[in-house]
Amino acid sequence: MISKPVILCVDDELILLESLRDELREAFGQEYVIEIADSGKNALELIEELVTEGHEIPLVICDYIMPDIKGDELLKQIHHILPDTFKVMLTGQATIEAVANAVKYARLYRYIAKPWQQEDLKLTVSEAIYSYLKDKKLAEQHLALVQLNQALEESNRTLEERVAERTQELTQALEQLQAAQENVIQAEKMAALGQLVAGIAHEINTPMGAIRASIGSLITASERSLQQLPPLFRALSDKQLATFQCLLEATRQNREILVSREERQARRRLAAELSQQGLAEADTLAMELVTLGITDNILPLLPLLHDCQRDAMLNAAQSLVIQRNSAIAFNWLLRKPQRSSLPSKAMSIKATPAKWCIPI
Repeated sequence: MISKPVILCVDDELILLESLRDELREAFGQEYVIEIADSGKNALELIEELVTEGHEIPLVICDYIMPDIKGDELLKQIHHILPDTFKVMLTGQATIEAVANAVKYARLYRYIAKPWQQEDLKLTVSEAIYSYLKDKKLAEQHLALVQLNQALEESNRTLEERVAERTQELTQALEQLQAAQENVIQAEKMAALGQLVAGIAHEINTPMGAIRASIGSLITASERSLQQLPPLFRALSDKQLATFQCLLEATRQNREILVSREERQARRRLAAELSQQGLAEADTLAMELVTLGITDNILPLLPLLHDCQRDAMLNAAQSLVIQRNSAIAFNWLLRKPQRSSLPSKAMSIKATPAKWCIPI
C-alpha cells in the first residue's frame, strides 16, 4: 500500500495550528496527510520519522517566531534534509532580512502573513504542490535524459556503424528532452519569482484572515450538517439515536490538542484496539475517531462502530466537531490581544502554552 504524501505544519501556537490543520484537511485530506509539530525540534524529529517510514513530504508550512528556533533557520535545516520540498513561511512578524535568508538558503516558495485568508492559503498550497510535482517530473525527465545520453554514448562506442538509424532516433529524442527541460526550467523560474514577489506584497496586507477562515469553516460545516442531520434522524431508530448521542458526548469531553507524534501514537493504539474488537478497516476508523478528539475509552462506542449507519453518524459528528472547533478558534481570536511588530500593517499572535485543554 502506497502511503499518502504529507503536508507538515509547524507553529508553537496550538490553537492556530489546529485551525490550520482543519482547513487543510477539509481541502486536501483526501489526497494528503496533514501532520503538525509545535516546535522546531519536534518538526525535525517528525520529519526523520516520516522519511524513515517512506513518506513523501511535498510541502512544509512554518511559523517564523518560535521559542526554540526562528522559522528561517528551521527551514534551512529542513532544506538540507529535503531539498526538493517546498517551503512556505506563515507569520506576521518576519523581517525582510529573514525572508531573504529563507529565499536564499531554504528555497522559500512564498511568504504568507498572519492572519491568513482561507482561499489564499488553499491557492498557495495548491500551487506549491503543483510546482513540486512539476519539479519531480522534471527530475524524472532529467534522469531519463542522462540515461538516454549514456545509452547514446555506449551505442556510438560499440555499434557506431551498425546502429546509425537508431542513433539518429536517440539524438532526436535527446534534443526534444533538452528543449522541454529548458522550457520547463525557464517557465518555473519566472512563475516562482512572480508568485514570490506578488505574494510578499499582497500577503503582508491581509488582516483578519484567521477569523474569516474560521467563519468559512463554520459556514461550510453548518451547511453540511443541515443536509446530513434531517435524513439521518429520520433513518435512525431510538436505539441508534442513543448510540449517536453517546458519540456526541464523547466528542464533548475535555481534550488536548495533539501534535502529530501524539496523534499518530493515539491512532496506532486505537487501531490495535479496534482490530481486537473485530472491526474492519481499523486504521481508517482510528483516524476518524482521533479527528473527532476521541483517543481512548471506545468501549461505550462499540455498538455504534458495529452499526450499519456508522459512517453516516461519524460524518455528521465530524461536521459538528468542525463547527465547534471553528467557533472556539473564532472566540479565541476575538479575545486575544494584538500587538504591533513592524511599521507595516502585519499582525502577530502572542505565544501560547505548549498544550491547551479546550472545554466544550
